[in-house]
Amino acid sequence: MADKVEYSEQSLIDIHKAKCYFDLFGKGDDFLDDLFRHEDLILLMPEIYQIKYKKIRIANLENFKYAIHYMFLNGQIYIYRVYPDGHEFKV
Repeated sequence: MADKVEYSEQSLIDIHKAKCYFDLFGKGDDFLDDLFRHEDLILLMPEIYQIKYKKIRIANLENFKYAIHYMFLNGQIYIYRVYPDGHEFKV
């Protein structure tokens, strides 16, 4: 279990851009809900996702084609980026 989550400046920009994009379709809050559900899961079980590159783990969102790229170091989660994989979502 991790103690806290820290977001990189770039990840906050990524999240803001995605939220603004999905707001155009009335799905911005749904995007944030999906993101925060996965953040909670990562906090509870930080090593649930395998390391993909340079100590970075990747958690794919459930309803949006985005992935959280994060590190788990010294009991802390560091969210490096929130990358898109297209701008589609499930209805």
